Amino acid sequence: MLELSAESVDRNCPSDIHHYVIVSGREERLFRHLRSTRRSVIAAEDVVSESIHLFPMFVRGQQVWLSEWRRLVRGWIMQQAIKLSAPKITDADVFLFLDADSVFIRPFTPARVLQDGRVRLLVLPGLAQTEKHKSWHRTAAKLLGIPTSDYFGADFIGHAVTWRRDVCLEIHERISSIAGTRWFSAITRQQRFSEYILYGIFVQEVLGQADTRHAPTSEELCLSSWDDSSAQLVAERLAPHHVAVNIQSNLHLPMSEFRRLLDRVVAAAATGPQIHSVD
Repeated sequence: MLELSAESVDRNCPSDIHHYVIVSGREERLFRHLRSTRRSVIAAEDVVSESIHLFPMFVRGQQVWLSEWRRLVRGWIMQQAIKLSAPKITDADVFLFLDADSVFIRPFTPARVLQDGRVRLLVLPGLAQTEKHKSWHRTAAKLLGIPTSDYFGADFIGHAVTWRRDVCLEIHERISSIAGTRWFSAITRQQRFSEYILYGIFVQEVLGQADTRHAPTSEELCLSSWDDSSAQLVAERLAPHHVAVNIQSNLHLPMSEFRRLLDRVVAAAATGPQIHSVD
C-alpha cells in the first residue's frame, strides 16, 4: 500500500512538496526504491530523540520497540511519537500527515491547508466520545499540565492532518517542563495516547482564543473507511472536498480488492464535482 500512496503523491502534489516516508530500520531497505528528488525514505531510529530499536518479536500480537532504558514501547505509541518528531525530520513550516494506507485521489496544493497564513486545524465538535477516546483526552491533559477532563468538546483525529512546526516545538517544551524529562520519554511511557488529540487540545485549551495561527474546520480532506461496509461504499461517500481516501490496512483486504475500490473512487473523483484552489 505504501507504494500506491507514494505514487498518488507524485501524481497529485506539486513537485516542491517533499514527501518523507518513515519506516523501521529493518524495513528501510525494502523501500529504498521509493527514494527520489522529491522523496526521502528514513529509518525511524534516525529521527527519534533517544536510542530505541524495533523488538525482534511480537509481544501479545503487537509490534513493540525497546528503548534505551530497556522499556517496551508499543508500536502504536511509537508511530505517534515519530509524528511529534517531525521538526527533527524537516525544517518545513507546515506538516501534513498521511498514513501509508491513504491515497490522494485529487490534486492537492498548499492552498487547501493555508488561509491567510493560518494552518487548517481539524476540529470535529461532539464526535468520538467513546471510553477509548476519553482516555486519550485524559492523557493529553496530564501531559500538558491542565485540569483533567474526559472530553474537551471535540475530536481532532483524521487521516490528512496538518500541524505547524512552531506549535509542535511549543508542545515539546510544554511536555518536557511538566514531566521533568524529555518529551519523547514522557510520550512513550503512555499506554493510551493520541498525538492528534494532544495537538488539538494544546491549541484549544493552552493557546486558547489568543491563537491566530490556525483555521479550525470540520471539513476532512481525507475520506476514512474504518470498516468493510464503509470501504465498499467509499466511492459513493466521496464529497468534493475530499482529496484523499483511507481504507484501513487492518481490514486485511486483498490487494486486488484494494485496487478495485481505489479505481472506483478515482473514477468518481474525476467525474464528480470539484473544488478548485487558487494559488
